[in-house]
Amino acid sequence: MEREAKFLFNQFDINDNALAGMTLKSAGNFFPENNEEACANAEKALRLTGFSYLFNNAAIMRAAHGKKVFFSDDKFKPLQYFCDGIIYHGRGAIVCFPGGCPIVAFRDKKSNISGILHGSWKAIASMVIESFLRKWEQFGGNPETTIINFLPATCENGLIFDNIYFQNIVKEMPYDINLFVKQINKNYVSFSLAMFIKQILNRHGYVAKINKDCVCCGDKFWFYRRDDKNGFKYRNAAFIITVS
Repeated sequence: MEREAKFLFNQFDINDNALAGMTLKSAGNFFPENNEEACANAEKALRLTGFSYLFNNAAIMRAAHGKKVFFSDDKFKPLQYFCDGIIYHGRGAIVCFPGGCPIVAFRDKKSNISGILHGSWKAIASMVIESFLRKWEQFGGNPETTIINFLPATCENGLIFDNIYFQNIVKEMPYDINLFVKQINKNYVSFSLAMFIKQILNRHGYVAKINKDCVCCGDKFWFYRRDDKNGFKYRNAAFIITVS
Protein backbone atom coordinates (compact mmCIF):
# COMPACT_ATOMS: atom_id res chain seq x y z
CA MET A 1 0.00 0.00 0.00
CA GLU A 2 2.74 2.49 0.97
CA ARG A 3 4.78 1.75 -2.15
CA GLU A 4 1.76 2.24 -4.41
CA ALA A 5 0.48 5.32 -2.57
CA LYS A 6 3.63 7.38 -3.05
CA PHE A 7 2.90 7.48 -6.78
CA LEU A 8 -0.65 8.74 -6.15
CA PHE A 9 -0.18 11.60 -3.71
CA ASN A 10 2.45 13.79 -2.08
CA GLN A 11 2.46 13.77 1.70
CA PHE A 12 3.81 16.53 3.91
CA ASP A 13 4.11 15.58 7.58
CA ILE A 14 3.18 18.46 9.87
CA ASN A 15 3.90 16.82 13.21
CA ASP A 16 3.58 13.39 14.78
CA ASN A 17 -0.20 13.25 14.55
CA ALA A 18 -1.06 15.39 11.51
CA LEU A 19 -0.24 15.42 7.82
CA ALA A 20 -1.26 17.31 4.72
CA GLY A 21 -0.98 16.34 1.08
CA MET A 22 -2.30 16.43 -2.44
CA THR A 23 -3.01 13.79 -5.05
CA LEU A 24 -0.98 13.50 -8.22
CA LYS A 25 -2.39 13.21 -11.73
CA SER A 26 -1.77 9.48 -11.53
CA ALA A 27 -4.48 9.22 -8.87
CA GLY A 28 -7.10 10.45 -11.35
CA ASN A 29 -9.36 13.47 -11.72
CA PHE A 30 -11.07 14.68 -8.55
CA PHE A 31 -13.23 17.41 -10.09
CA PRO A 32 -16.73 16.95 -8.63
CA GLU A 33 -19.58 17.36 -11.10
CA ASN A 34 -22.12 17.38 -8.26
CA ASN A 35 -22.48 17.00 -4.50
CA GLU A 36 -22.55 13.22 -4.63
CA GLU A 37 -19.29 13.13 -6.58
CA ALA A 38 -17.69 15.53 -4.10
CA CYS A 39 -18.40 13.10 -1.26
CA ALA A 40 -17.20 10.14 -3.33
CA ASN A 41 -14.01 11.95 -4.31
CA ALA A 42 -13.27 12.94 -0.72
CA GLU A 43 -13.73 9.35 0.40
CA LYS A 44 -11.48 8.15 -2.44
CA ALA A 45 -8.75 10.60 -1.41
CA LEU A 46 -8.83 9.42 2.20
CA ARG A 47 -8.79 5.81 1.02
CA LEU A 48 -5.62 6.48 -0.99
CA THR A 49 -3.91 7.87 2.10
CA GLY A 50 -4.91 4.90 4.24
CA PHE A 51 -7.16 7.02 6.48
CA SER A 52 -10.55 6.14 5.01
CA TYR A 53 -11.84 5.43 8.53
CA LEU A 54 -11.82 9.20 9.09
CA PHE A 55 -14.35 9.83 6.32
CA ASN A 56 -17.19 9.91 8.85
CA ASN A 57 -15.27 12.64 10.64
CA ALA A 58 -14.40 14.70 7.57
CA ALA A 59 -15.39 18.02 6.02
CA ILE A 60 -15.48 18.61 2.28
CA MET A 61 -14.59 22.15 1.27
CA ARG A 62 -15.90 23.51 -2.03
CA ALA A 63 -14.26 26.82 -2.91
CA ALA A 64 -16.54 29.85 -2.81
CA HIS A 65 -13.98 32.61 -3.57
CA GLY A 66 -15.18 34.65 -0.60
CA LYS A 67 -14.31 35.10 3.07
CA LYS A 68 -16.49 32.46 4.76
CA VAL A 69 -14.60 30.37 7.31
CA PHE A 70 -16.23 27.60 9.34
CA PHE A 71 -15.22 26.01 12.64
CA SER A 72 -16.38 22.69 14.06
CA ASP A 73 -15.77 21.49 17.59
CA ASP A 74 -18.09 18.53 17.11
CA LYS A 75 -17.61 15.34 15.19
CA PHE A 76 -17.95 15.99 11.50
CA LYS A 77 -20.22 14.01 9.32
CA PRO A 78 -19.12 13.93 5.68
CA LEU A 79 -20.64 17.36 5.06
CA GLN A 80 -19.85 19.89 2.34
CA TYR A 81 -19.01 23.47 3.14
CA PHE A 82 -19.03 26.09 0.40
CA CYS A 83 -16.37 28.39 1.79
CA ASP A 84 -12.65 29.21 1.63
CA GLY A 85 -11.56 28.09 5.05
CA ILE A 86 -12.37 25.36 7.56
CA ILE A 87 -10.97 24.87 11.06
CA TYR A 88 -11.68 21.88 13.28
CA HIS A 89 -10.74 20.58 16.70
CA GLY A 90 -9.37 17.13 17.40
CA ARG A 91 -9.31 14.13 15.12
CA GLY A 92 -10.63 14.44 11.58
CA ALA A 93 -9.89 15.55 8.04
CA ILE A 94 -10.65 18.21 5.46
CA VAL A 95 -10.61 17.48 1.73
CA CYS A 96 -10.88 20.06 -1.07
CA PHE A 97 -10.33 20.04 -4.82
CA PRO A 98 -7.87 22.71 -6.05
CA GLY A 99 -6.78 23.21 -9.63
CA GLY A 100 -3.86 25.52 -8.99
CA CYS A 101 -4.73 28.08 -6.32
CA PRO A 102 -2.66 27.87 -3.12
CA ILE A 103 -4.10 25.61 -0.43
CA VAL A 104 -2.57 26.38 2.96
CA ALA A 105 -2.63 23.81 5.78
CA PHE A 106 -2.58 24.98 9.42
CA ARG A 107 -1.90 22.96 12.57
CA ASP A 108 -1.59 24.04 16.21
CA LYS A 109 -0.86 20.92 18.23
CA LYS A 110 -1.06 22.73 21.56
CA SER A 111 -4.66 23.78 20.92
CA ASN A 112 -5.31 20.61 18.86
CA ILE A 113 -6.84 22.52 15.95
CA SER A 114 -6.25 22.04 12.23
CA GLY A 115 -7.42 23.93 9.19
CA ILE A 116 -7.21 24.60 5.48
CA LEU A 117 -7.31 27.95 3.68
CA HIS A 118 -8.09 28.39 -0.03
CA GLY A 119 -5.98 31.26 -1.36
CA SER A 120 -7.51 32.49 -4.59
CA TRP A 121 -6.95 36.17 -5.32
CA LYS A 122 -10.72 36.77 -5.16
CA ALA A 123 -10.87 35.25 -1.67
CA ILE A 124 -7.84 37.28 -0.60
CA ALA A 125 -9.48 40.45 -1.90
CA SER A 126 -12.48 39.55 0.29
CA MET A 127 -10.10 39.43 3.32
CA VAL A 128 -10.35 35.66 3.78
CA ILE A 129 -6.90 35.47 5.39
CA GLU A 130 -7.91 37.92 8.11
CA SER A 131 -11.22 36.08 8.61
CA PHE A 132 -9.38 32.78 8.92
CA LEU A 133 -6.79 34.07 11.40
CA ARG A 134 -9.43 35.74 13.59
CA LYS A 135 -11.29 32.45 13.91
CA TRP A 136 -8.05 30.50 14.27
CA GLU A 137 -7.02 32.62 17.25
CA GLN A 138 -10.54 32.66 18.66
CA PHE A 139 -10.33 28.89 19.09
CA GLY A 140 -6.83 28.82 20.54
CA GLY A 141 -4.47 29.13 17.59
CA ASN A 142 -1.27 31.02 18.29
CA PRO A 143 1.40 32.29 15.88
CA GLU A 144 4.14 30.83 18.10
CA THR A 145 2.70 27.29 18.07
CA THR A 146 1.11 27.18 14.62
CA ILE A 147 2.76 25.22 11.81
CA ILE A 148 1.76 26.34 8.29
CA ASN A 149 2.48 24.45 5.08
CA PHE A 150 1.57 25.46 1.54
CA LEU A 151 0.51 22.56 -0.66
CA PRO A 152 1.63 22.44 -4.33
CA ALA A 153 0.20 25.40 -6.26
CA THR A 154 0.94 27.51 -9.29
CA CYS A 155 4.00 29.71 -9.29
CA GLU A 156 4.18 33.04 -11.12
CA ASN A 157 4.76 31.19 -14.41
CA GLY A 158 1.19 29.94 -14.33
CA LEU A 159 -0.47 33.20 -13.37
CA ILE A 160 -0.01 35.45 -16.37
CA PHE A 161 -2.62 38.14 -16.97
CA ASP A 162 -3.15 40.77 -19.59
CA ASN A 163 -2.67 44.27 -18.21
CA ILE A 164 -6.28 45.37 -18.45
CA TYR A 165 -7.62 42.36 -16.56
CA PHE A 166 -4.88 42.60 -13.96
CA GLN A 167 -5.63 46.25 -13.26
CA ASN A 168 -9.12 45.13 -12.26
CA ILE A 169 -7.54 42.64 -9.84
CA VAL A 170 -5.38 45.39 -8.36
CA LYS A 171 -8.45 47.58 -7.76
CA GLU A 172 -10.05 44.84 -5.66
CA MET A 173 -7.00 44.11 -3.54
CA PRO A 174 -6.86 45.84 -0.13
CA TYR A 175 -3.05 45.49 -0.21
CA ASP A 176 -0.05 46.74 -2.13
CA ILE A 177 0.85 43.86 -4.44
CA ASN A 178 3.52 45.52 -6.58
CA LEU A 179 6.37 43.49 -5.05
CA PHE A 180 4.73 40.30 -6.35
CA VAL A 181 4.05 41.47 -9.90
CA LYS A 182 6.47 41.16 -12.78
CA GLN A 183 5.96 42.97 -16.07
CA ILE A 184 6.58 40.42 -18.84
CA ASN A 185 6.06 42.84 -21.72
CA LYS A 186 3.81 45.81 -22.47
CA ASN A 187 0.72 43.59 -22.55
CA TYR A 188 1.21 40.96 -19.83
CA VAL A 189 2.23 40.57 -16.19
CA SER A 190 2.83 37.58 -13.91
CA PHE A 191 1.73 37.36 -10.28
CA SER A 192 3.40 35.43 -7.40
CA LEU A 193 0.21 34.55 -5.51
CA ALA A 194 1.70 32.10 -3.01
CA MET A 195 4.48 34.50 -2.02
CA PHE A 196 1.88 37.24 -1.63
CA ILE A 197 -0.15 35.06 0.77
CA LYS A 198 3.01 34.18 2.69
CA GLN A 199 3.79 37.87 3.22
CA ILE A 200 0.27 38.57 4.52
CA LEU A 201 0.65 35.70 7.01
CA ASN A 202 4.05 37.05 8.03
CA ARG A 203 2.52 40.46 8.70
CA HIS A 204 0.18 38.81 11.18
CA GLY A 205 3.06 37.08 12.95
CA TYR A 206 2.80 33.65 11.30
CA VAL A 207 5.65 31.73 9.67
CA ALA A 208 4.67 29.73 6.59
CA LYS A 209 6.62 27.18 4.58
CA ILE A 210 6.28 27.48 0.79
CA ASN A 211 6.10 24.18 -1.07
CA LYS A 212 8.72 23.67 -3.78
CA ASP A 213 6.38 21.55 -5.90
CA CYS A 214 4.55 23.52 -8.58
CA VAL A 215 1.40 22.53 -10.47
CA CYS A 216 2.16 24.57 -13.58
CA CYS A 217 5.86 23.69 -14.05
CA GLY A 218 6.03 20.02 -14.94
CA ASP A 219 3.10 17.67 -15.26
CA LYS A 220 2.73 15.94 -11.88
CA PHE A 221 -0.47 17.74 -10.86
CA TRP A 222 -3.58 19.00 -12.61
CA PHE A 223 -3.50 22.71 -13.44
CA TYR A 224 -6.71 24.31 -14.62
CA ARG A 225 -5.08 26.76 -17.02
CA ARG A 226 -3.28 23.98 -18.82
CA ASP A 227 -5.58 20.98 -18.45
CA ASP A 228 -9.15 22.33 -18.57
CA LYS A 229 -10.22 21.93 -22.20
CA ASN A 230 -13.37 21.42 -24.23
CA GLY A 231 -15.65 21.82 -21.25
CA PHE A 232 -13.80 19.26 -19.11
CA LYS A 233 -12.29 20.26 -15.77
CA TYR A 234 -9.54 18.53 -13.83
CA ARG A 235 -8.73 18.92 -10.14
CA ASN A 236 -6.46 17.47 -7.48
CA ALA A 237 -7.60 16.43 -4.01
CA ALA A 238 -5.87 18.34 -1.19
CA PHE A 239 -6.24 17.33 2.43
CA ILE A 240 -5.20 17.77 6.02
CA ILE A 241 -5.59 14.80 8.36
CA THR A 242 -5.31 14.73 12.15
CA VAL A 243 -5.25 11.24 13.63
CA SER A 244 -5.65 12.07 17.33
